[in-house]
Amino acid sequence: MSWLDLILLFEAAAIPAALASCVLLLLSVQDTAYSGPKVRAEITQHFSMYFVGVMLRLSSWSFLIFFWLGVAGALIGFSLLQILVSVLNFTALMASAGVMILLGCGFQFCYRLLIKPGAILITSSYSIARLIPLWRCLSISRLRWVALLFLVGCGWLAWQTSLVLTEPVFGYLLLCGLVALPVLIAYWPPLCLPARCWPVAAGQQAKMNVITLGCDTLRADCLGIDGCDRQLTPAIDTLAKHSRYYSRCYTPIPRTAPSLASWFTGTYPDKHGVKTNFVSDTVAKLKVSDLASELGRAGYQTAVFTDWTGSDFKKMAMGFDKIQAPDDQWNLKYLLRQGPKHFRMLLALFSQNRLFKRCLPELYYLPGVPLNQAVTQDACHWLACERDPDKPFFLNMFIGATHPPFSCEYPYYSAYSSAEYMGNSKFGMCKLNEPEEIIRSQQEPESAFDLSQILHLYDGCVRCFDDQVRRVKQQLDKLGLAENTLLVIYSDHGIDFFERNCWGQGNDVFGTASARVPLLIFDPRNPVAEYNQQLCSSVDLMPSLLSLLDLPIPASVQGRVLQQHVDQSSVYYETGLWLAPPPAMPEQHLHYPELTELLEIPDKQTGTLAIKLQYQLAVEQARDKMLLHQDWALARLAMNSGYQYQLYHFVNDPSFATDLAPQHPELVKELQALM
Repeated sequence: MSWLDLILLFEAAAIPAALASCVLLLLSVQDTAYSGPKVRAEITQHFSMYFVGVMLRLSSWSFLIFFWLGVAGALIGFSLLQILVSVLNFTALMASAGVMILLGCGFQFCYRLLIKPGAILITSSYSIARLIPLWRCLSISRLRWVALLFLVGCGWLAWQTSLVLTEPVFGYLLLCGLVALPVLIAYWPPLCLPARCWPVAAGQQAKMNVITLGCDTLRADCLGIDGCDRQLTPAIDTLAKHSRYYSRCYTPIPRTAPSLASWFTGTYPDKHGVKTNFVSDTVAKLKVSDLASELGRAGYQTAVFTDWTGSDFKKMAMGFDKIQAPDDQWNLKYLLRQGPKHFRMLLALFSQNRLFKRCLPELYYLPGVPLNQAVTQDACHWLACERDPDKPFFLNMFIGATHPPFSCEYPYYSAYSSAEYMGNSKFGMCKLNEPEEIIRSQQEPESAFDLSQILHLYDGCVRCFDDQVRRVKQQLDKLGLAENTLLVIYSDHGIDFFERNCWGQGNDVFGTASARVPLLIFDPRNPVAEYNQQLCSSVDLMPSLLSLLDLPIPASVQGRVLQQHVDQSSVYYETGLWLAPPPAMPEQHLHYPELTELLEIPDKQTGTLAIKLQYQLAVEQARDKMLLHQDWALARLAMNSGYQYQLYHFVNDPSFATDLAPQHPELVKELQALM
């Protein structure tokens, strides 16, 4: 292959690649809607030049993808021409490049539709139901056969071409290798030295290790140990036979950032300061001690692995040595870097690999696209190959398996769903593509959703998380670490599925499904089954773990040590920030504007979204609170006329049907004092 031939191939690939990139750019200019909540026009105008840079960057990456496919197609055309007619034809080369671009994107689309349909669901504005006939034709074996036949065909073409080329074939084979190189970089499994995969001498592992495995939006009542009879969590239930399970554990605010801050600082939101997901950079710098920092000072190696749901670990840092997490999801610059939906739609087809993880992390960590198995693989690889074997470790893994839109990887999204269902929620909950849709969905009644299908999807998501727990436990067994590692299962919050006429989390204090969280602690030194029904809070985890490790508990910690069986007679939780007033909210309730009106960017250098100062007090005043005390529940509702209190016997009336406040005025006053 001569230099002239090489230039001809590149030109043939560049022309259709440039045309495809220009079409994509024009579509994106016509519809520049970015992901995430919208802010005032004057703010987005401030970032207009930044957005121009984003468009150029995404256009360049789109061109590179199209060009790479085009070069592969031009090489195939070159080989066929050499074998058949021994004469190059530029038009034929360009047509071959164009066909390869279409076929390559089409294959990736089919692959994503089968393996990770969430990547299409969350980036597409089209009817997902129309894709079901195509999906029915797909299978793992068929895709593998197509890929295998293509590779075998390319290999045969390369061999035949090397036989008929009159010039040295080195340049031709080198170009074939360069085309294959990005695939090897993106998908070749990381090397792991076997010598690092086994524990050191037992004397050097005197300290207990700690692993916390969390799942965003996991309801406690979906665990078998919690009474679920659908057998969704066999691995967790097996672990529970040798663990302490706390069945009445609640998070103070059922929203991700406030809840995670409480779990890992042992303090309530009023103390650590994070009360919504939208906090400024100053508030995100926690002023209290955290678990990872305390363990780090005790000689522990600390790491956190997460997906798009755990960006708060990077925003709040919380003392981890290694943080594999995306940048803050509630940042306008980050949201703009994800690009308009047409760029997201294309790049999401190619973004789930190491190359994009390093070069375009905002597309790799695209919200709604599952990374459960990838995060687990990274965490297991860290355990085997990257941790310091001479140090104890604290590993936190947090994934969004059960987070809306409930679209897990294959085969989980279809494991419990009805084969007859043909609606738009086939692969995940619809109506969550755009921020405006999410806000509207918060106000819609149950009849607006295919609730039965959504519940089936959720069951598959729970099973997905359980399998990740199983994989981590198997890795511990393989590495000989199982007998020296504390294992914790937790969630930031649950979710309501219209038990009280609304869905989501933290919208209604009566929706205990979102405030109650699973808490399971496995201690291999004391592997006894204990189903504990004492009231407890997520703030109790940090002091409990430090106590189990014989480490001092910081003075800032407000939680209690659970294994001391202290009778914590009361816990409280409150509503989170409403995206929009939920349907169950009374008309007389205090209101504040929808999310899009609440947000501002205090520091335009960082781009972090936060609640406007003038609305922060209104948001706090409109919060409803719930106090659980022994068998009683006292609700404080923020009404226009002042606080309204309702009393329920929570054990006998878990659905909060009968208000007993008029019959027990003295008890109401007693509980008010505790609240």
